[in-house]
Amino acid sequence: MTDTDLMFTGDLVQEVSRLYDRIHGWTPGSWRRRSALQGTRADRVRALAADLADLGHQAGSGAPADVTPQRLADHALADQIVVLAADLVETLLQDNSGHVGEDAVNPRRDIAERARSAVRAARLDLDGPRF
Repeated sequence: MTDTDLMFTGDLVQEVSRLYDRIHGWTPGSWRRRSALQGTRADRVRALAADLADLGHQAGSGAPADVTPQRLADHALADQIVVLAADLVETLLQDNSGHVGEDAVNPRRDIAERARSAVRAARLDLDGPRF
């Protein structure tokens, strides 16, 4: 594990924190509002949960590839994102014996960056349609 690996997972944690701070107290009406993309805000966060679960699988969490996160009530989605992201970060920070050298493409770093980008995109999409 390198300092760079910690930086990338730290960036992911910060992005998840920003999203959580934004959505954890939403009312039922807030969850039903349209996102910038197709569907409601709840639909968008559920899609993010599926993305994080898939990235966790790719990182080697042991979760089966074909299993999607349980569909929770809207008010529980913020916590579901935190749990999925925490599992992903924990998996990424495990000291695997097959550590890749600094000059090579580091798959853990790539997954952390893809997860950070997915969380950020979801957070921005939750602002609603842009006219």
